[in-house]
Amino acid sequence: MDRGGRRSQSLGNLLPRSEQRGFPQRARSSRGHVRGFQRTRGNQRNYRETEQQNVMGWETSSERGTQRGRPRWENRDANEKRCESLSSKDKSKRNWPIGYKALESTLESPPDVAILSLLSERSGYDILISQNENIRMDLMILLFRVLAHCCKSKSNKESLIALHNKTFITSFINQLSRFLLHVRREQDKVVSFFSYLADVFQSYIVCLTFVAIDKLPELLDSCEMILDSMTFEDHQKQNEIKAKIVSMKKEIDAGRERFEREKVKGNHCHMVEGEPPEDFRELSVIPTGYDFSKTIKPFLRKNIIEGKYRDGEHYLDIQFRLLREDFVRPLRNAILSFRSGTRSKQQDVRIYKNVKVTGSDIVRRELIHFVKLNLPRKFNIESSRRFMHGNLVGFTNNDFETIYFASIQERDVKYLKDGLIGVKFQDSIDDLNLCTQFTMIESKAFFIAYKHVLTALQKLQGDQLPFQENLIKVEKMVNPPAYLGEDARYDLRSMKRMDIMKPIKDKIDFFLNDIDETTEEDYFDLYPHLENVLIQGRGWPSPAELGLDDSQFRAFQSALTRQVAIIQGPPGTGKTFLGLKITQVLLNNIDHWKTEYGSPILVLCYTNHALDQFLEGMENFTRSIVRVGSRCKNPTLEKYQISKLARDLSMDRQIPIAIYQRNQDLGREIESLEYALKKCTSTLKEYQNLEGILPLSTLQTHKIIPQHIEIQLTRIGDERVLSKWLLTGGQFEGVGDVQFASNKQEIVNHQEEAENEWDDVEDLLGMEESERVIEYDLEDTHSNFAHTVSYEIKISGLTTQLEYQEKLLQLHPYDWTIARQIHTLNEQLQALTAGLPKVKNRNGNFIERNRFLDIWELDFYGRWALYHYWVEKLAEKVKAKIGQIEQEFQCKNRELTAVRNSKYLHIMRKAAVVGMTTTAAAQNVLLLQELAPSIVIIEEAAEILESHVISSLSYECQHLIMIGDHQQLRPSTTVYELATKYGLGTSLFERMVKNGVSYETLAYQHRMRPSISRLLVPSVYESLLDHPSVHKYPNVKGVEKNVFFVDHQYLEKEESDDNQSHENQFEAELLMALCRHLVLQGYDPEDITILTPYTGQFFLLRKIQRMHSPCSNVRICVVDNFQGEESKIILLSLVRSNEEGKVGFLRTDNRVCVALSRAKHGLYIAGNMSILCSSSDLWKTINKSLQDEKMIGENLILKCENHPDELITASSGDDIFKKSPEGGCTRSCPKFLPRCGHPCPKVCHVIDKGHEDVRCKLDCPEILCKRDHQCPLKCWQECEPCKVLVRKRLPCGHTDTIPCYVKRKEYDCKEIVDKRIPTCDHVVPMACHKDPQYFKCPLPCDTRLECGHKCRFNCHQTNDPDHEEYRCFADCEENPEGCSKDHKCTKKCYEECGKCMFKVDKVLPCGHEQKNVSCSKPPEEIECRKKCKEFLSCGHKCKKMCFEECGGCMEIVEKTVPSCNHKIEIECHKEASAKHCQNKCTLTLECQHQCKARCCDPCTNECQQIVKTSKKCPKGHAIGLPCYLKYTIADEEAWAYCLEPCGQILDCSHICSGMCGQCLNGRLHMPCGEPCERQLVCGHVCKEKCSKVCPPCQAMCPWKCDHSKCCKKCGIPCAPCKESCNWKCAHHSCSNKCGEACSRKPCKKNCKKKLPCGHDCIGFCGDPCPPQCRVCNQEDLEEFILLGNESDEDARFVLLEDCGHAIEVEGLEFWLEQKKEEIGVKTCPRCHHPIYNNRRYQEIILTTYRDIRAVKSKHFSMKLIIKRKEIEDILKEILGTHTSGKTTYLKEAQQLYKAVDLKKSNSVKKKQSFLSDAELQLLHFKAQILKKSSGLLCRLRDPEKKAINHHGHVDLEKQLSSLVKRVMALEHHVTEQMKEEIDCEMHRIAVLPSVWKLQNRCNPAVQNIFSSLQNFMKPTEVFREKNEIKVKELLRKAEKLVGQLGITDQERQQVLKAMGLKQGHWYKCPNGHIYCITECGGAMVEEDCPDCGAKIGGGNHALRSDNAVATEMDGARYAAWSEQNNMVNFDFDNIV
Repeated sequence: MDRGGRRSQSLGNLLPRSEQRGFPQRARSSRGHVRGFQRTRGNQRNYRETEQQNVMGWETSSERGTQRGRPRWENRDANEKRCESLSSKDKSKRNWPIGYKALESTLESPPDVAILSLLSERSGYDILISQNENIRMDLMILLFRVLAHCCKSKSNKESLIALHNKTFITSFINQLSRFLLHVRREQDKVVSFFSYLADVFQSYIVCLTFVAIDKLPELLDSCEMILDSMTFEDHQKQNEIKAKIVSMKKEIDAGRERFEREKVKGNHCHMVEGEPPEDFRELSVIPTGYDFSKTIKPFLRKNIIEGKYRDGEHYLDIQFRLLREDFVRPLRNAILSFRSGTRSKQQDVRIYKNVKVTGSDIVRRELIHFVKLNLPRKFNIESSRRFMHGNLVGFTNNDFETIYFASIQERDVKYLKDGLIGVKFQDSIDDLNLCTQFTMIESKAFFIAYKHVLTALQKLQGDQLPFQENLIKVEKMVNPPAYLGEDARYDLRSMKRMDIMKPIKDKIDFFLNDIDETTEEDYFDLYPHLENVLIQGRGWPSPAELGLDDSQFRAFQSALTRQVAIIQGPPGTGKTFLGLKITQVLLNNIDHWKTEYGSPILVLCYTNHALDQFLEGMENFTRSIVRVGSRCKNPTLEKYQISKLARDLSMDRQIPIAIYQRNQDLGREIESLEYALKKCTSTLKEYQNLEGILPLSTLQTHKIIPQHIEIQLTRIGDERVLSKWLLTGGQFEGVGDVQFASNKQEIVNHQEEAENEWDDVEDLLGMEESERVIEYDLEDTHSNFAHTVSYEIKISGLTTQLEYQEKLLQLHPYDWTIARQIHTLNEQLQALTAGLPKVKNRNGNFIERNRFLDIWELDFYGRWALYHYWVEKLAEKVKAKIGQIEQEFQCKNRELTAVRNSKYLHIMRKAAVVGMTTTAAAQNVLLLQELAPSIVIIEEAAEILESHVISSLSYECQHLIMIGDHQQLRPSTTVYELATKYGLGTSLFERMVKNGVSYETLAYQHRMRPSISRLLVPSVYESLLDHPSVHKYPNVKGVEKNVFFVDHQYLEKEESDDNQSHENQFEAELLMALCRHLVLQGYDPEDITILTPYTGQFFLLRKIQRMHSPCSNVRICVVDNFQGEESKIILLSLVRSNEEGKVGFLRTDNRVCVALSRAKHGLYIAGNMSILCSSSDLWKTINKSLQDEKMIGENLILKCENHPDELITASSGDDIFKKSPEGGCTRSCPKFLPRCGHPCPKVCHVIDKGHEDVRCKLDCPEILCKRDHQCPLKCWQECEPCKVLVRKRLPCGHTDTIPCYVKRKEYDCKEIVDKRIPTCDHVVPMACHKDPQYFKCPLPCDTRLECGHKCRFNCHQTNDPDHEEYRCFADCEENPEGCSKDHKCTKKCYEECGKCMFKVDKVLPCGHEQKNVSCSKPPEEIECRKKCKEFLSCGHKCKKMCFEECGGCMEIVEKTVPSCNHKIEIECHKEASAKHCQNKCTLTLECQHQCKARCCDPCTNECQQIVKTSKKCPKGHAIGLPCYLKYTIADEEAWAYCLEPCGQILDCSHICSGMCGQCLNGRLHMPCGEPCERQLVCGHVCKEKCSKVCPPCQAMCPWKCDHSKCCKKCGIPCAPCKESCNWKCAHHSCSNKCGEACSRKPCKKNCKKKLPCGHDCIGFCGDPCPPQCRVCNQEDLEEFILLGNESDEDARFVLLEDCGHAIEVEGLEFWLEQKKEEIGVKTCPRCHHPIYNNRRYQEIILTTYRDIRAVKSKHFSMKLIIKRKEIEDILKEILGTHTSGKTTYLKEAQQLYKAVDLKKSNSVKKKQSFLSDAELQLLHFKAQILKKSSGLLCRLRDPEKKAINHHGHVDLEKQLSSLVKRVMALEHHVTEQMKEEIDCEMHRIAVLPSVWKLQNRCNPAVQNIFSSLQNFMKPTEVFREKNEIKVKELLRKAEKLVGQLGITDQERQQVLKAMGLKQGHWYKCPNGHIYCITECGGAMVEEDCPDCGAKIGGGNHALRSDNAVATEMDGARYAAWSEQNNMVNFDFDNIV
């Protein structure tokens, strides 16, 4: 694509900031955050030009980049082109290093985005790091400043690790070492450098400890040495850095010790009651060997169903342990049974033996290992629920002493049939030998959900759980949501009309494609009483006004006014309807609850079906939706799937550019790795299953064959030497024939049945599995991968050749050459077939080690044994490469996952609603914690485990709405005992209800007809009212009763499958027959659903369904999967009927409730009521209700719709088929068929009463031909032509039997006859009807070719008879061109031989020997690549190659430059000249000052030497000017160069620190430069300039941890670290998040480490060791005393890492526990340095920080005085003047516009920055100044009103620009004095032109006014308002006196009369001074204006262009000497 074409318009977003040539630059906010990019049109230039920037010594003014488009991967045919080296450079990579400005711009981005920017292939960062030249000092300092900024990232750890790996390469470490040796020379710059360096090293140690122990020690030693040898002005900073260095050295030592020793396993307690033995956060989520111990019982406590928990930690501990036990216990029981040799009773776990790992592959960006299973013979695939996605499996080869866990990731039916599954290992398997056989254990528990939820529970803090008063303390009263104020008013008009929705603001552009939202004007007058409803008052509208019934109204009101709202909805009561109404009202009143970051409403549903149903309803009132979950089956919701949104938004560039670029870069890397892995895997499979003999070159390339054997093979000189060697060598055993199956039809039938069974499995398990699989925006790559290994010879190739030769032999039976070829091929094929299987009892390694081996002496099997050994070695190399690729792939994939999460989080934050299934929520639980939605709505909440709900709630959640029904399905658990005895199966919904927490119940059901709902009341529900609509349902056709229970005694089948499921043949046949009967009544199959509680019955029903085509589209479903759905007619099979009276979970009320409540019109049940009643009181109640209504019995009564009096009694399926075969009765149909008139062959049927589709089965009576042949078809079939065979005589004379309808002339005679082909004169047999003219001769061609070979084609006289186009494929026997060794040509005969390409050794003319050169290449043409041995004329040795011409000596020598006599180092062949000299110039300028440039640079014309002048400023100071301005600058302009101190007292009482010229001689002072130095609440000293109110602290936030630092300014509230806490020792460890209070207590054990002096450490175990020794540094320790314990022998000390002091522990704790009245950080008792980071007292520090954070938040959360909208309006007005053509301060306005984040046209949105009120006021002030300056500048530039600029006065436009520049440079705040003085100065500039007009006027009165004006506008005084008023009064007076001419009108008339000139003789100079031209009035000469010196007049009667006619003098519009003066200047009004 043309680089200047359309594509270039959108490429700006892909370039780094400093490289966007032609694109608007990124805007910088006042806090330095990147705000995004802007696309522009019209910039169509080629941006290929680059500006070379030398990063070692200098830098150009700007850095230019190369324009690059988005990298694309084309579909290339050649696989080798795609398998590029991982280190090769992509075309999109740049080839020059990142520059200073580009590197500096990354500081404006957040740390995570900055990391991704540097990792981008287009950044040039890697080139900077890897270059050999030294990096200059300022660039190196900036580099580490940027790296320190990146190290503050908390969330993107994988990318930070990648950045560290890219940075700390060997070359850069060496360069850094050199840099450290020279850095001490620049002490003023190194303070910040060492601070940045320490931060980067600290992060490197945390991220890559075991790598850092090798790379950092020497650097740390160098740093410590340099710091000791230097003295900084900031001693405290120096000490801090040194302390960090020492601390890092200790960490390195500790890491090395940790690396060398094994980890110590913790002891586990055996308690089962009381307090937990350990913090649950210390337990591993993945099971360990301890979990499978026989003697240890897990510590479990019951879920408190009724009552409260002690606290949040108590609550989380119980939930975590019960949930973990739920998936661990089945594994434990099965493993213990396996170890003991007994059969496990655990049905949810299976163990498989002799399992093999067959290989690995990358599927959907996941590394999958494929496992081959030996499935048991009784494995019933029809009812198996094994191998589902996410199931946990474990592999062991030592009886489960060691287990490697994985989860099932790939479950493809076509592979599962063969016992092949794909698994993803959970931990590293580097030490696992995958070649062995394993024992595998499988659990049916969905491990992925367990894993993520358990991990989330461990990260939660008990004191940060939301709604603790209700969820934990179970208080019955529920408070309103925290966001809901007492006077909050809601707009409820959307309850009446769905289209009355307010637009949802602050959403990304993609969501703005919303539904057509009405404006407020459209519904202004509608429902005014619903517009402002006091939500917590009593003024609610009535239920009828809102369209709700009473129960719905109460539930609706509860949902809006309670922070925890619970709504119970029995079946059919409209739970989803109410949930949608609640969501719509909340969205319509979003202003009440939206947060600063705009978090969406989170909707959680148990199933995908429920989620889609909810979101589909929501689409009617909003489209700002994001759906997270499995693939959406609803086409209308696909566009909301987050995977699709991510792809679309990436294409539209609405994803942050750094995320997009990093995603692209990682995607390409992963694609390359994936391709390489697939290629290696394919190659390995080929090597393990050889199909032939590999080429010798393949083995040589990988150096497989030893040299002594390789020499013997290469001597042959044959390309197929291995084939020649292996296929000879003696006798071998023959190969037997292959046997094939004979009964093909039986195999086909079996396969078809198996396919049907698999389809049934997928239908049943598909729904459950779809809930587990989450769809991501992954692109399938290499789907058509094809890679083949090259062979010398293959079995398939030999077979093809053999078949071809056999065909040739049939044509030439006496050709002995062909016969010999066939014999040779047969021998080769047999030898290859015998040799390819591995040879037993022959050791190839032993054979190879024989150094004197003659390979040609080996027998056949010895040769093949050696060959197989070589192939095995080759395969081992491929395996090693696969391992490397897999490891790199997993690392990159983790990075890509982190980037993808950042992208998803960005999308979800911009949506109004995020919908998830609970499974998706469990897998994205960490994202939900980051998203922190304020409102969570949970549908089907009673089906969700409590732990799943809690893990989805964040601390910021303010409103929880749960909708469900605990009397229907409950949460499913794996262990029944945990659900019943421990309460794990009780949902949060049910627990709240049981504890009496306020909830509402919906009362009216809208689904079931009354006869169905009566089965639930009062058996299940005490009260459930029927809505009037359900009384209007029609009766079910074909059945007497709408509800009926068929009671039977037929027993179920005994358990026989691995699921222990159940099936009942009688019920299946009965219900399928009833289903068919109902379909034949005319019901749509979609109106009927067959339900069953058991999977075994499901498969049986599906099997029977395939026998009845009318029922093919009827849905069959398991009850649990039908929750939330409904159908008109339900057929329910209860299955259970046995002699033991077991009914399983049919005794569970919840499941029965679901099964009975799905039907709308009809419900028909089959079951054994007697055993049901014996198991449950519920069934007794249901039985009584059925008997009362006579809806139970052994016989089902059917009725005929055609004959109402005909009732049919059916007790089984056979009865229904026999008594109602067509849906009616057994009477014959009396109707006749409309087409043929025959009677209807059917019995009574209900459908097709018009007999349109009935087929008459009588024989067809039609006669087909004149021979009276009757039609053989049935009556309903269309008649065909007569096909009776008759014998006919053909026109050729032959007789044949042909169909009756075929005519003799149209039939082709098939008789074989001999005919002569005219073209070749051959006689050949052919069919009688064939024409010899066009018949192809089958005889072989007998022509001898020019080459001597025979033509291999058949006779071809009609096609190339002279063989001009024929290609001979025989082997060529000629010598190649230029061959000197008698080599034979390797090509085919028809090909040009070409030059000989065999490799030989040759002696070159220079005497050197060249190896492996082409035989045909002459020695004189070969370039010798060895080094030249000659010496040059200068005496130096030539450094070029032998083939290169000598000369141009490159030796570096010292030479003297003649022009300056400087000595320089230069290449020997170059001449020393000034252009190469970098020394200081020795020349003298014209002004006699010394030139300050370098010799190589041109001397300047603007000498900067300050010289004394006679000029003085208004204050009388002498002014020194740069030499070049000494004689050219005006007096007033020179005032700005006054360098005398200002010295005035500012309003803040400080002395102004500016210079006189800077302060405009006293009118506008520089901002106060005195430091504030007030103590801030954060502990820092305010380092800002003096101001009335301190702005938020601008220092970098000091809060840090082992993982990262806060990347924000100190004044901005920072987020706590969410990484796992690292604080641990041998006795305790913390399981909380790093930013939370530690779950462990400080260890009180003494530290066992030794200090460098050899004495014991005086600190505590697990704490940083104090550097002082009790023996060596006793005086230091006792120097500071708190409680006097410092001198005790057993005193322990704590190191305060922030200041480095060691304080005695008791005294320190006493100090820290003291309470202060003022808010502030805890400080060191010795030096009072703030304590920010100390793990031992983390809880105290966090408590303090909460108060500090609250203070910080006030700067940003209070109601701001200045609104961003006000600033936007001002800036739009300024930008509007630019679009109208006026050039104003556009650049400055754009900077402000971006700073306040108002640029909404930008396609890339960034996270909004923090702006305090002071900063907004500053931005507002800047905008106002720009607006005023723009207007004033336009007036100054207006040619019609151009101000007079008298000689000697300052350029006002320049002064105005300087003023604007000063304002724009202000940061953080502006003082009131500065505001006033800037405003006054602008007013002064505005009136100066008017004042200057009065200068040099001759009128005395005007002169007096001018003098007065000068008194009020003194250049040393501020032009205040009172002066301005007086000046304007004087100007008005002057205007009356002067007018526009400076004289009165009377004086003007006197002048005109005195001169006596006609009109057009008066003119004015450029500055407005009037003059006249006498005579003709035309200008003939030029003169100087007497007033100002400007040029006046002109030449040749033409006036100068800058002069004009003075119309104001005599009214003339044109000059007297002009064509227009005759008419225009003539005044017709004065004609007499």
